Amino acid sequence: MAKAYPRRQLHVVLDNDVTHTHPQPRPSSPSIRVHRHVTPTSASWMNLVEGFVSIITRQAIRRVSFGDLVAAIRCFVDGWNQRRQPFVWVKTPTTS
Repeated sequence: MAKAYPRRQLHVVLDNDVTHTHPQPRPSSPSIRVHRHVTPTSASWMNLVEGFVSIITRQAIRRVSFGDLVAAIRCFVDGWNQRRQPFVWVKTPTTS
């Protein structure tokens, strides 16, 4: 992935990773350009992101060829933003 973007800092968000319980590894090089961000073990806000990814997968990108993927995502997001409705948080603090 880093080779595809040689002049950019890259940020990768990891969820459900073993790094939740292990220390962050040291970069192999001081000029590292890939930054890992690990979500906390109880990051309930990630459920909202996972819900959106599920929606866009079902409605827009499930059967799209790789070459058309970016255009399909942009088209879906443009339509989503025109109809913008907030996600409604339905879990209560006591719901597990």
